[in-house]
Amino acid sequence: MIDEKKYYETFNQAIKEERKAEIESTISEIKNISGKKREEKGRAILNLDGRISGYEIGGFTVIKYGRKKYIDTNISVGDEVLISKGDPLKSDYLATVTNIGNRYIEVVVAGGVPYWALKNIRLDLYFNDVTYSRMKDALKRFRNNSEYFQNLKNILLEKEKPTINNLECQIDFFDDRLNKFQKEAVKKSIKENDLFLLYGPPGTGKTRTITEIILQEAKLGKKILATAESNVATDNLVEYLTKIPHNFKIIRIGHPARVSERIKDMLIYNAVKNKQSYINAQKMREEMNELIETRNKYKKPNPSLRRGMSDDQIKKHARNKKSFRGINPKKMKSMAKWIKYNEMIDELYMNIKDLEEFALDSVIEESDIIITTNATAGSDFLEDKNFDVSIIDEGSQSMEPSSLISVTKSKKFIMSGDHNQLPPTILSDKAKDVLSKTLFQRMINKYPENSYMLKIQYRMNEQIMEIPNKFFYGNELIADDSVKNHTIKDLINIDDYDDILDPNKTVVFLNTSASDKKEEEQKFGSKSRRNIFESDVIVEILEKFKKRNFDLENIGIISPYFDQIELIEEKIKNKFNLVPEISTVDGFQGREKEVIIISNVRSNENSDIGFLEDYRRLNVSITRSKRKLIIIGDSETLKENVYYKNLIEHLKEKDLFIDITWG
Repeated sequence: MIDEKKYYETFNQAIKEERKAEIESTISEIKNISGKKREEKGRAILNLDGRISGYEIGGFTVIKYGRKKYIDTNISVGDEVLISKGDPLKSDYLATVTNIGNRYIEVVVAGGVPYWALKNIRLDLYFNDVTYSRMKDALKRFRNNSEYFQNLKNILLEKEKPTINNLECQIDFFDDRLNKFQKEAVKKSIKENDLFLLYGPPGTGKTRTITEIILQEAKLGKKILATAESNVATDNLVEYLTKIPHNFKIIRIGHPARVSERIKDMLIYNAVKNKQSYINAQKMREEMNELIETRNKYKKPNPSLRRGMSDDQIKKHARNKKSFRGINPKKMKSMAKWIKYNEMIDELYMNIKDLEEFALDSVIEESDIIITTNATAGSDFLEDKNFDVSIIDEGSQSMEPSSLISVTKSKKFIMSGDHNQLPPTILSDKAKDVLSKTLFQRMINKYPENSYMLKIQYRMNEQIMEIPNKFFYGNELIADDSVKNHTIKDLINIDDYDDILDPNKTVVFLNTSASDKKEEEQKFGSKSRRNIFESDVIVEILEKFKKRNFDLENIGIISPYFDQIELIEEKIKNKFNLVPEISTVDGFQGREKEVIIISNVRSNENSDIGFLEDYRRLNVSITRSKRKLIIIGDSETLKENVYYKNLIEHLKEKDLFIDITWG
């Protein structure tokens, strides 16, 4: 049993610490790195001029920034950016990126645009404070004794056990191609009254199964809130739901800039367009714009013209046609006109806002399934809204307070995840122990009887699958016939393979222990690591693939260290026309590639492997590959860790271990 007060205080403090760590990290970089250097790192864009290029529903303004110099950046669509002129840390003007081209970037801001924000501007990648605020609100809701949520609250505090209904469960599946394990998971989820955990190892079709569960719950007349931690995962859920025939009303709530183009038609902003209240609001908006044009013909009573006068005093002096404090009657009359029209504009604006909110609210009430991110589930759209069921996809990537945002709005919650993969990234050392253990992990440990494991995987060749199956999944995974024996030979018709590219060896470990160049290194001032020898080995492997006309876009390169990623990118950028995708383990979670090359980096006399100690990092790296997995590392350093030791021994037994000195 968990003490409620302690639960609240522990998570509340952890959120404060994590927010503080993220702010400090962002500010420290902006403060200590020049704008030019930050731009080189891809986290800022300098010397931009802008213009207002349009407006979006909800009171958003679109600004298009551009410059003659080519824009090469890591800032992407959906990111929060800080708009500044001069010192970024003196600005609090935030925007969301909607579009990026070679020489322009479009952003969306709430409300109007100040004049200074259109000339010689700098954009910086920034942190988003909204999520922290909504997590804190969720914790406050958790503490409130809401009768609606009370039963779930007791389960979360481990005071009561979840219950099951004994109704006969005859299900007509919307997706009749589900396998037997997926169907069984759906049946079990429907029978649970309070809590169901869908345990989905890599490639087993978690999201497809969750999609069926959503539809089955909706068929029972339940109002559904379905969420995921990221916009990408949320949009993925929407796409799955649109592929299956059904008659339910679905809306996606989210910032237009952060939603995939493919599912923009599902956005709530598009759904309101046919509502009469919204149509009326747009007519009023046209009227308001005309009034703004008229108002702007008159003198705005700014402080230098007001000279301490209130609006009523200005109007009074205008009626009396008198000068006051050096302001002649003509100017006074012009200011009075400006005030009159501004009052009309303010009234119209409030009416427009009310009508648009009414339209949005009616769309939410009419919808059967509402889909959004965990954070947006705490937005004004869904304030004071309750649901029969909240369903969280990829729940093992969400901090517990993030999951609470939607869970505290429901009577029953369903969550998919895999606690053998990486938890959310936590920056604060003080908050790590609290926030890195997810609600999914806690619940599946406490209530394993309320979970069900999917077992047929549709990604990995059986030889690749054998590794995670043996070490992490209790040998319960089964490779589907469609992937069981697939290899890179299916993609390239050529026979001159060496040991590394041999299609019959879908996994190889390239051992660098015998090389005198194997050691890792650390750049001055960096906490990261890199390994030049391993980067050279990767270049040679890519040359082998290229020589055989293998499409390099089918290759993913994973390393746990940012400095190694930068080094590899540097080496291959000018060597190949098509550059493979290169990312951290965390960045590749939820992704897959035909071929995965892993650079472990760590090679030292102390057998220190840093955060490679976390077995989940190894599991995620291995399970991204479909047809070929190439692991590069120093076995002498790595084998001091039990998981790497077992991996190395397993691959040696299978004759998949190759000593290398070249590179």
